Amino acid sequence: MVYKRGTFTANKSQSAAITHNLAPLMIIAGAGTGKTTTLLHRIYYLIEYYKLNPKNILTITYTERAANELKTRIVKNIGDTARTMTINTFHAFCYNIVKENQSFYNSAPILMEDGDAIYLFLQNFDELGPFESRLFVNDPIKSVTKSFIPFINRIRDELIDPSIKTNPIIDEELVTEETLAQLND
Repeated sequence: MVYKRGTFTANKSQSAAITHNLAPLMIIAGAGTGKTTTLLHRIYYLIEYYKLNPKNILTITYTERAANELKTRIVKNIGDTARTMTINTFHAFCYNIVKENQSFYNSAPILMEDGDAIYLFLQNFDELGPFESRLFVNDPIKSVTKSFIPFINRIRDELIDPSIKTNPIIDEELVTEETLAQLND
């Protein structure tokens, strides 16, 4: 089925995206291929065909330009109810989630560039414990950028809660003089 609305006629790929079933949809395409227009008509389709309330539609773009263009064009075409929609860049959407949940944090959240994270890590390394690294002594910046920050990112990506204490790798009660002697050989 070829999607048409007003003077717009979608191509095959755009039609498939616009008329995709009532489920999350990710559009990945190169520059100038009509992603914003496709998203715009997808939103119209959700509202007109599925009778969705605009406040229940989440649209995330990569660029601020696309987000602003979508907001402007949707309000122009469907009216003020479109203002209830969430249309953000990916970064703004994530930042809003952090802001809404900041009561879980001891201080206000801030977005840090890599350089700021490296500086903060280096300035506070002695307080961070229990990190040990021969590489850190020889090249602190390389150690932080190649080991510690990727380690912290992995913990974050794996959703590991740093407040939960885990069992140590070696149970101190099981370590005997004989075991230590074997480890040292």
